[in-house]
Amino acid sequence: MIRRHIDEPLRRALGDTPVVLLNGARQTGKTTLAQAIGQRSGATYFTLDDAATLALATADPTGFIRNLSGPVVLDEIQQAPDLFPAIKLAVDQHRVAGRFLLTASANVMIPPRLSESLAGRMEIVPIGRPGASIRRSTLARALAVLVAAMTPLHRPAGRGRDKAGCRPPRDAVNAVAPEAARCCQETRRTM
Repeated sequence: MIRRHIDEPLRRALGDTPVVLLNGARQTGKTTLAQAIGQRSGATYFTLDDAATLALATADPTGFIRNLSGPVVLDEIQQAPDLFPAIKLAVDQHRVAGRFLLTASANVMIPPRLSESLAGRMEIVPIGRPGASIRRSTLARALAVLVAAMTPLHRPAGRGRDKAGCRPPRDAVNAVAPEAARCCQETRRTM
């Protein structure tokens, strides 16, 4: 998992706030980060992308929340906005820092009733794509691999090298982006 600058603010929020919302666009690492923090804290993880969990949560939001104990991670909370009043009730009855870690891929706080229901009980931690420093270091590593791959090593041709002794660019792509390299293999087809 990529080390992020958001780790420390998220830990601080969980240390003093009963509900923490990790909010951001899809594919920014919210679920991965929430699962990692949940595992370290012993939290129970639920995803509302799971149809059965979503059905239970929407059928009886208060009962769903009431039956949870200990710290809980609720992933993709925007799928069940009726959980917010139930979370408010649970926090008002038993206020414990870090009790709920929520993730959302949309701005769930736009409807006024939602933003008012958890006022003073929830901290929102925005998450974006990995920061510029991560992108710069990744780019620097990628360029170093490409330069190394294209630089002759004064070795004879053969063993995967061209006539000048260079490793083929495919090896550089494999080193930098193995998933992309696998997707581009001729034997792999996509729909």
